[in-house]
Amino acid sequence: MRMFSVRMLAAVLAMAISSPAWSSGDSSLSFEDIRIQQEQIRGDLLRGHDAYNGLSKRERDELVQRQDGLLALIEGKETLLDLDEDGRTDAINSLEWIRAKLDDAEMERLICNREKRVGSNRVVRVCHTVAERRRARDDANRAWQKGSPCSVGCVSSGGGG
Repeated sequence: MRMFSVRMLAAVLAMAISSPAWSSGDSSLSFEDIRIQQEQIRGDLLRGHDAYNGLSKRERDELVQRQDGLLALIEGKETLLDLDEDGRTDAINSLEWIRAKLDDAEMERLICNREKRVGSNRVVRVCHTVAERRRARDDANRAWQKGSPCSVGCVSSGGGG
């Protein structure tokens, strides 16, 4: 549910910022969609949804405070065009801050797997954050693209050279 919220926010932001209409001042970013989404995020946050465990109490409070500011800014407005230039900037900055904070929380989420270690019949539980898993995946992709037979920590088997 939370990943959907983050993706929806990212899509709304992408439309708002990258749209040619945005740069010409003719943006139709719907504040109603933003209000619904922010209420959903806040509800999940206040209910203690697992997706927000990566946020400290201070970060949660700051997120709610930013949402309050954003909702007050867009109160009674329908699109970015209903705001002055400073208001547009503040709205986009607030949305981007919220998105970044939620992405940070997602990156700190732990994912655990049960793995059987090589040379052992024992199964162990291995946990990594989303950020660590992405970093490992990116490192493996870079090594693969370079044509390297292995990544950091390769040891020669002593056969040859």
